[in-house]
Amino acid sequence: MQNIEVVEQKALSTIEQANAIKITTPAIYQLAADFLKTIKAAQREVKETFDPIVDKAYAAHKEAVAQRDKYYKPLVAAEGQVKTKLADWDCEQRRIAEAEQRRLQAEADEKARKEREKLEAQAAKAAEKGKTEKAEALQQQAAEVVAFAPQVEVNVPKVDGISYRTDWDIEITNSLEVPREWCVPDEKAIRAFAKATKGTKTLAGIRIFSKQVVSSR
Repeated sequence: MQNIEVVEQKALSTIEQANAIKITTPAIYQLAADFLKTIKAAQREVKETFDPIVDKAYAAHKEAVAQRDKYYKPLVAAEGQVKTKLADWDCEQRRIAEAEQRRLQAEADEKARKEREKLEAQAAKAAEKGKTEKAEALQQQAAEVVAFAPQVEVNVPKVDGISYRTDWDIEITNSLEVPREWCVPDEKAIRAFAKATKGTKTLAGIRIFSKQVVSSR
């Protein structure tokens, strides 16, 4: 393994030379092609110098991550379990409160209906007896009867640091029915198709083309 400073200097020098190349003649083209060998050699030297350092650092990092995750991941899972239980309890208590609210409202509606019918019957009798003003007053009272139900509180205690927000998620039930604007082309699969067919077949909405790629050893 070479000295790091020497490798760094070679790499920087090679990069400067590569940046300075301007191909204007066949001779320079040949020199540039030959220079690829110098770049390849510099790449090998950099890898041979730094790969052991990278491997050692990666091994240490991997071990540290494994030690951390040994305890951290179960804690994350535990947090998720408790949050799910809290959310389930909250939803159930809200469902119970809503059901009770509907029951109380139905009772209030029925009570109000009976009160209106009672007043309307009294108004009808007053009208039959010619007591027009009393009949109108009773009709007005009947119209003003309101069904009042007490507000049911949700049985979930207030806890500092705990809050809820409404979130939305999706589940694709039929991928064929998803609107086109929400579908992303699979570019990896399309490129594989282009390489396999070598331009002999086409795909709607896609331009398949070839390009020259330089390789060197």
